[in-house]
Amino acid sequence: EYSLDLSNLNPSINLDHESKKDFKGLYVLSDEGVVQYVGISKNVLVRIKQHFVSNSHYSASLVYLMALKEHEDQERAKSKNEKYKYKNLRKNLPNFDDF
Repeated sequence: EYSLDLSNLNPSINLDHESKKDFKGLYVLSDEGVVQYVGISKNVLVRIKQHFVSNSHYSASLVYLMALKEHEDQERAKSKNEKYKYKNLRKNLPNFDDF
């Protein structure tokens, strides 16, 4: 079992694909016991770091999903439309950079 406290994940930490600290496997990201994201990687620590510090909406999948949920929730509240779903391109999600 390996647990990582993400509050200590410093963007300046140099984890690369040659890091002796990294490992391959399945990872589960949860919030208060609720699973938010499941992934598999050859470099788990590098991949987790990418989820939070990458500026690409492709490699920061978790951040994209968080931004998408917040955006859809805000739009539903504004328009009183419970069925609102974002239908634009990933790169055009208006609040992605905020995350």
